[in-house]
Amino acid sequence: LHEFNPDIVIVANLLEHLDDKGPLLSSLANLLRPGACLLVSGPYEFPFHPDPWDNFFRPSKLELATLFSAFSIESYDIIECGKLREFLGCLLYTSD
Repeated sequence: LHEFNPDIVIVANLLEHLDDKGPLLSSLANLLRPGACLLVSGPYEFPFHPDPWDNFFRPSKLELATLFSAFSIESYDIIECGKLREFLGCLLYTSD
């Protein structure tokens, strides 16, 4: 992937499925060029889900800063997405 020289890499809802995050962090550090952007998302308040395997990693700002200490964190936001029940209700409501 390094030859693609990406401007942005998105890691979405992955960390709660990895026991050992070291290989991912090493790969990201090697993949990202200076000035590139890494966008990381994951659950903050979300119930345990056994499939796919969930290690129940729901990081705080400090935990993420520690985990991604090799990177400069420009922003950290918790985005309110509602409760799972509300989300599923919207899906059921909007699905035709």
